[in-house]
Amino acid sequence: DNALNLDGATAICPLLKTCMTLKELYLHNTGLGPFGGTFIAEALLEACQTGRASGTPYTLERFVLGRSRMETSGMKLADALAAIGTLVEVQIPQNGFDDESIVALFKACACNPNLEILNLSDNHGGHFQGGRAAARALKACTKLRVVKVNDLTFGEKGGLALAQGLIDGCPLLEILDAMNNNLTPKVGKAMVGLSGKTRLRWANLHCNEFGDEALETLIQALGDRTPATDSSEEYEDYYDSDEEEEPNDGDH
Repeated sequence: DNALNLDGATAICPLLKTCMTLKELYLHNTGLGPFGGTFIAEALLEACQTGRASGTPYTLERFVLGRSRMETSGMKLADALAAIGTLVEVQIPQNGFDDESIVALFKACACNPNLEILNLSDNHGGHFQGGRAAARALKACTKLRVVKVNDLTFGEKGGLALAQGLIDGCPLLEILDAMNNNLTPKVGKAMVGLSGKTRLRWANLHCNEFGDEALETLIQALGDRTPATDSSEEYEDYYDSDEEEEPNDGDH
């Protein structure tokens, strides 16, 4: 949450290229822009190449870089995330990625089989190809617990692919946010299959186009695992959830 912008990205790249023991990288809401995002991605790629050449693999585990206007740097970032291969958390929401970048990023996530937390929500692209790429990632990453893919406009075809990926994969799924994706009644009925996810405790599917019948069927199938409103306050982004609470005045 600091305005690093392009200058900050340039300054941090030498560290990213050489710190082979880095496990967590949090650059959320830093205003990097497409050029800064490209510099970060290229630095991560260089670190991976250095690790392979030296016999000391680069094993980054957590990558959080949302709300930073990365836009056209999505393709280069996808190359970096795919090369890393050891990620357990990827959160890159609200960056204005287009369809092509979203597809590439989902494919990159599929190259990280230990992934537990995936958040590509609220980007510009997605649609059918994005839904299909998401489904492949969901099947490949069998340790996923949190999937946030809201506001990606998957539509009916992309939504059906997504639903099938969720049902066939993600045996450990606990939290799903797929609201506002133009999902149709046919997708709503397919999502009923989520009722078989024994660990699922929260599924936000609001602001779609299910229609009354499919929505009622879905609510009956998922029960209290579906929130009453479209609020996400109960389960905020995981980059906030682990922060310690501020002590009260009476705490010492």
